[in-house]
Amino acid sequence: MSVKEILQTKVMLYIMGKGLEELSKVDEELQEEIEDFDAILQWKVGENLKMYLEISDGKITAHLDEEHDEPTVTFVVDDYAKAREILSGEVDGTSAYMSGDLKMEGDMQAGMRMGQLGELLQEALTDLLS
Repeated sequence: MSVKEILQTKVMLYIMGKGLEELSKVDEELQEEIEDFDAILQWKVGENLKMYLEISDGKITAHLDEEHDEPTVTFVVDDYAKAREILSGEVDGTSAYMSGDLKMEGDMQAGMRMGQLGELLQEALTDLLS
C-alpha cells in the first residue's frame, strides 16, 4: 500500500466525516434523519485509519483520527482501495457488506442508517459541485 493510496483514503474519510458534520447544521432532510438517532458510528480502515461520528441531539460531530471505546457500530474495511470505492459511492455499502469487503461490528440497524446518511451526503455534494 502506497502512501498516496493511504492519504487518498484518509482524505475521503475526512470528507465524509466533516461533510456530514457540516451538512447536519444546515440540511433539513439530514436533520430529520438524525432527529431521534443517537449513536457512535466508527470507521476503521486498514491498520492506520480511524474515525468516528458522534450523532446526538440532532447533530453530527466528526472525531478524526480517534477511536471510541464503546461505539454503537464499527465499520471495518481492511483494503484501502475497497474503502475508497465505498466512500465514493462507487460500491454500495450493502453490496460491500454482502461480499465481505465491509464488516460491521455492533448494532446492525445503526449500521444500515449510516448508508442513508451517506446517500444524503452524496446528494448534497453533487448539488454543491454542480
